[in-house]
Amino acid sequence: MEFELLIAIVLLALSGGGCDLGAQELGHCISGSISGDNVTLDGSYTSPGDNGNKSDDAWSEGSTVNVDGGDNDGDPNTFCMDRVGELICWSVTPPAEAGVAPVTLADIAQFRPEVGTRAMEPSGWTTVGLPTNFVSAASVHSVDGTLLGGPASVRFTPVAWHWDYGDGSQATLASGGRLWRELGGTEFSPTPTSHAFTRTGTYSVALTIEFRTEYRVGSAGWTSIAGTLPVTAEPLEVTVVRATTVLVDEACPDRPHLSGCR
Repeated sequence: MEFELLIAIVLLALSGGGCDLGAQELGHCISGSISGDNVTLDGSYTSPGDNGNKSDDAWSEGSTVNVDGGDNDGDPNTFCMDRVGELICWSVTPPAEAGVAPVTLADIAQFRPEVGTRAMEPSGWTTVGLPTNFVSAASVHSVDGTLLGGPASVRFTPVAWHWDYGDGSQATLASGGRLWRELGGTEFSPTPTSHAFTRTGTYSVALTIEFRTEYRVGSAGWTSIAGTLPVTAEPLEVTVVRATTVLVDEACPDRPHLSGCR
């Protein structure tokens, strides 16, 4: 509709808002209307030629001009009319259609997000059946670079943490978690991001962080990019042991050589 409105404005300028008496007497009174992809010219036009290449044709009532350009040098947005013996052409650029941002995840491959530090408590080992606290410090951050031919920034926002504990168990969490001291908890206390292993052994714990992305060029506002970007962090190695309790008949300060006191 906006493109048709532009064409209508051009035709209105041609007719001057209506034909005056002089134009009617000269036989060059042209008015127009739009139907589909064509402009329909009403009135009479007796000057020869319709596009500068023909000498015998004349416009008459009901003639049409193809808005797609006809043979006007192949420009799909140009059409021409011979007015009072002079070829007049208009070039109309249709307005850009609004749509999805032209940037995709593939376009920002050179912008590398930071996964931040990750840790486990206790560090490097744990005990069968007791909660082990896994923590990731990934946070919202921006990376600068070049995009669309100009300076740009890409903002990464973590939205999901995918943990694979290496023992057949996985979890998808909504946060990276916090250390026991930050939560006010004691060692081996359960947390929203803890996991308890059921067997002894050495396990490789993998973490994949899912980022939502946005970009901006120059000082423009942030524009979202469709989809999310998964980024894998270095795995954590954890050794799981079994704890046993040894009863002694005296206190360790008194008998430090006893089993369980060393």
